[in-house]
Amino acid sequence: MFGTNTPKAASPNSCTGDLGEARIYQLNYLNGAAIQDVNKSGSLTTVDRSQVRAGGGFPPTPVPVAVKIGNTTYDVAISGTQVLTPAGPQLGRRYRIYWRKGIDG
Repeated sequence: MFGTNTPKAASPNSCTGDLGEARIYQLNYLNGAAIQDVNKSGSLTTVDRSQVRAGGGFPPTPVPVAVKIGNTTYDVAISGTQVLTPAGPQLGRRYRIYWRKGIDG
């Protein structure tokens, strides 16, 4: 999950600045595919890889947060004032990995 900004071309006759287009991407780090149905179409497409943030500029870096309320843990990412629910395993969960090396005798 990361943010980007696409600047807009400056207008020579304008007295105001344009902050461009801000986007938040949620991608599979192995192949760049969408991991969440952002537009709720029922299938994952390239359109689901990102969503535009209102206001433009460069969006703040998403920060993963795990909050426990009662007996339920909520795993989210916060970027500025926007709360995103990433797809995938829970952030607070731990996995055991065992390594074994075979040695020929």
